[in-house]
Amino acid sequence: MEPWGIAVLVVFLFLAVYFTFALILMFKIHQKIFGVRRKDPDNPCYLQWEDFPTLKHEPFAMRKAGENRYGKPMDVTIRGYYYQDDSNRGDKGFIILSHGMFGTHLQYLCDIAYLTKAGYEVLAFDQYGVGESDGENQVSLSQGIYTLDLVIEEV
Repeated sequence: MEPWGIAVLVVFLFLAVYFTFALILMFKIHQKIFGVRRKDPDNPCYLQWEDFPTLKHEPFAMRKAGENRYGKPMDVTIRGYYYQDDSNRGDKGFIILSHGMFGTHLQYLCDIAYLTKAGYEVLAFDQYGVGESDGENQVSLSQGIYTLDLVIEEV
């Protein structure tokens, strides 16, 4: 075999090992991030509803049966709360608040209290696979957009 052929073979093998290792590492990281169910910890430092005495909350639940966007059977309930302030009755409008990854809507209680005091009604819900909503775990970032679309259709 020619020396340049050996060099090409060595480079090819090096790249194959490198990309295989990178793919395995990315798969493990994906499982660690998305392969778990998240809930807000019972931490006394976190804000709770009781910290906002004028904030009223009523449960919201939306059941979705059928197929998910990947064609698999789906029967889940998305849960959250309608928030309103005692002094304001939502005369400015209605806001749907969707949290991001790694938490629940309770992380936004300060924002919800501010918006309701300003005269808005707020619907805040937990994404699929976190908090009070059904689902084993968060599937992906795109699942959050899909869940938000379902909630908007329901409202």
